[in-house]
Amino acid sequence: ILAEEAYAIGFGDEEIFVAKGNLVTVFDLDGELLKTIEVEAPMSAITTIGDLVIAAISNGPILVYDDMTGDPKPLAMRATPSSPATRIVAGPAETVAAGFANGEIALWDSATGAMLIRARLHGGITHLRSSPSGLVAASELGQFLDWDLSALVEPRDEFMDDVRSAVPAVWEHGRAVARD
Repeated sequence: ILAEEAYAIGFGDEEIFVAKGNLVTVFDLDGELLKTIEVEAPMSAITTIGDLVIAAISNGPILVYDDMTGDPKPLAMRATPSSPATRIVAGPAETVAAGFANGEIALWDSATGAMLIRARLHGGITHLRSSPSGLVAASELGQFLDWDLSALVEPRDEFMDDVRSAVPAVWEHGRAVARD
């Protein structure tokens, strides 16, 4: 019933968002109506990060809303593809990931809107799932990617130890020198 003629469905910690035309209807997890919000344009994908609602406007930008209670914050994800977003999810470490109809996948910092990484698969993105330390995407033509994003959540000391053990050289006096 919730999905009938929906443009997008998204899940928060305790809410379900159903976008249809210029309306977003918010339900609790039992399906009880909480509120209906009128938005400026139809949405193609929607998700939450804490109290923020991240919404992809059909054929437009990805905007950050403050719990959909007012105007969108003046923050849009930078360098958003011109193709409609088909999937959007909260990623690790307060990032947001989106997959697009043209096969692009991108990851942004939700606080600044800066793009962190981008890739492209053949075919529109039909699956996008995040974990505490990664992201998996698949296209309608069967291509997939699996990003290891553990560097975003790993403690700095552990991350630097990993880098030091993986890098066979150090920079000394303006040139690379092999490690012992």
